[in-house]
Amino acid sequence: MAKTTIDSRGAVTGPGAGLNVKGPATFRAGMKEAVVAKTAAATLTAGGVYTISSSAALTITLPDPADVPGAPFTFRCASVHAHQITSSQVTADTETIHCTAGITHVGSTDGARLALENVVGSSVRMVSDGAKYLITAASGTLTIATPSS
Repeated sequence: MAKTTIDSRGAVTGPGAGLNVKGPATFRAGMKEAVVAKTAAATLTAGGVYTISSSAALTITLPDPADVPGAPFTFRCASVHAHQITSSQVTADTETIHCTAGITHVGSTDGARLALENVVGSSVRMVSDGAKYLITAASGTLTIATPSS
């Protein structure tokens, strides 16, 4: 087994066992995502955390998943409306939103539009895999629709 020492030279491995840190240790906070309020219909270009609030239901359009591989998107209702999250390819009859196992939803597993439940606090988290948006978490019931429905 080797002993690793971290000092002004960096990480140095030598004989022995364990870890030795010479000098003060500094830890940084993890990545933070800014929360962006959406109060009007919008077309997004990047992942992030979004609150949606308006006097009527809004439509938020996602970018092409191929343009944002690995990007996480989180949406939270801040008003009592069934806000719509749509794929940018909705008119091309392409189903780019996929509901993974264990997520409470109504309708199809794959679609081009989803509606958040009209309850303050309902939310959805999805990640682009480069081809589709995979829903990884949600609160409330999501309604997923195919392009033709």
